[in-house]
Amino acid sequence: SHLNPNGYIFYLGGCAMGGVLGVGFFLSLNSWRGTGSGPQNLLLTLVQLLGVVAGVGLFMNAVFPETNYPLHHFFAGIVFNGFGAAVVLCPFSLWRRKGGNVILATTSLLTLVAVILMFIFARDHWVEWVPTTLFLAMPILVGFQTRAIERPDKEKFRDFDPLSSEY
Repeated sequence: SHLNPNGYIFYLGGCAMGGVLGVGFFLSLNSWRGTGSGPQNLLLTLVQLLGVVAGVGLFMNAVFPETNYPLHHFFAGIVFNGFGAAVVLCPFSLWRRKGGNVILATTSLLTLVAVILMFIFARDHWVEWVPTTLFLAMPILVGFQTRAIERPDKEKFRDFDPLSSEY
């Protein structure tokens, strides 16, 4: 690319690998279905769909770099809107009685604010790296929570619905 002639290959490779890994990550969230309520599992399906679409969009940004700006911009929109929506919905679909709920919810809220600021300050290209960094933090946080639900004492999590007034 003319924007970074010495480093664009790293960007393209990162987009391609990140897209493939993003799709894999969102597909791997199925282990949460055994501990979620019906509405949570439905929401989890939406999170997975948004994440997979965003991962494909990220891969396509490697195919269409900024030298093909209209297509690059289209797929970048899919990435930021898809990952942004998935991250915002994640705490609702993955909320469990025991776990890192507060950290996950706080990161989700920060991501929402970062995406909104990115759209407000669209001319400042560097601002997009703030939500991108938070997108990258989400799999790590969810991974720690996944370890918690896969422990033998996971029965504590069963049938918990954060939308019910029971809790």
